[in-house]
Amino acid sequence: MTEKKRILVVGAGAAGFMAAITAARRGAKVTILEHMNFTARKIEHTGNGKCNFTNRNQGKFYYYDENCELIENILEEFSFDDTIDFFEGIGLVPKERNGYFYPLSNQASAVSALLRMEAEHLQIKIACNINIIKIEKQEKLFKVYTDGYVYEGQSLIIAAGSKAAPATGSDGSGYKLAKELGHHINGPYPALVSLKCSGKEINTLSGLRNYGGVRLLIDGVQKAYDEGEIQFIKSGISGIPVFQVSRYASKVLNSSVNKNKHSVTVEIDFIPMYTEQQLLNFFHKRLENNSYKNLTAFLTGFLNEKIISVIAFKLGIKGNISVDSFTDEQWNNICHTLKNIDFNITGTGDFAQAQVCCGGVLTDEVNEQLESKLIKDLYFAGEILDVDGKCGGYNLQWAWSSGFVAGKYASQI
Repeated sequence: MTEKKRILVVGAGAAGFMAAITAARRGAKVTILEHMNFTARKIEHTGNGKCNFTNRNQGKFYYYDENCELIENILEEFSFDDTIDFFEGIGLVPKERNGYFYPLSNQASAVSALLRMEAEHLQIKIACNINIIKIEKQEKLFKVYTDGYVYEGQSLIIAAGSKAAPATGSDGSGYKLAKELGHHINGPYPALVSLKCSGKEINTLSGLRNYGGVRLLIDGVQKAYDEGEIQFIKSGISGIPVFQVSRYASKVLNSSVNKNKHSVTVEIDFIPMYTEQQLLNFFHKRLENNSYKNLTAFLTGFLNEKIISVIAFKLGIKGNISVDSFTDEQWNNICHTLKNIDFNITGTGDFAQAQVCCGGVLTDEVNEQLESKLIKDLYFAGEILDVDGKCGGYNLQWAWSSGFVAGKYASQI
């Protein structure tokens, strides 16, 4: 009887479980090494505890990395359909909401529980509280030295996550292992995170939730745009559209090389459903019955009072002046400001507040099977790689797809 190929997986998160399950299903003997005393904790925090585990809409547009071809190949090898089939196969009943997929139970813990059940069924060994001291490859065997024991495997998959949400186990320890094995790390920087703003206006808007557009500019050049509910907090702005553009600000503001060398601003469009001309036409129509009112009264019922206050402050419009005295220039300025109110971005939330990181092991240093180009039989999967996705299940889809690919090829004899 042929001896099973021995595979070591570092990290018991989404990518680590997928890699381990994939390899075990192909006949490998798999051991997962986890440095925390729990497994898959980060999964249980996703989607506000409901776990948006994938999205029907897929493609390179939803992911960030210069190596777009690699991302496309990985997502094709284990697709959205494959993900749904996999989770239905281990017992999860999915439900869809506008392309976003969740467990029918609305419990993220169900996803992690089902992964653990499948791992147990496949006799995958999970060793927790493991402190990895060093990793060596001696001839065709990886040796992972820990406190009191040396684990050996013919293939090694590092799926140790990033530095985002360190309380769940993603503390960046995988980067150290990758560096010691000769790999290079880009960053990492917090992503899918809030942005810090300066200025009196942000204090006025604090506590407001309002649909709008978020346009991020670096040195005056637009880098990203997204729409959705914006949350104004004491320190700045948050919410999904802010998260979607935050990586670009983070790479400038949190980089020791770029810090203080570039201006980062955000323009908020409070009325993205109107063009400036359409907004101007709307106001002229509104004047037919409301020309006697001051600006605050004129805009009441159309805009939140906090937004009205900021617009009046920005444009220096006094409270008791009736709108029928406004000039064409003033109306144009009101419309333009409502669609382009700008905030200076001074920083981002930290790793503890970030959902993921941008940065990681350079994808130029792995091949299409996610095997290291530097060390044979060494593989990477998940957030440890320099790939990050938008909000909406994309980072978990990357974990499933990259975990599958790493597990598949690591288990080949």
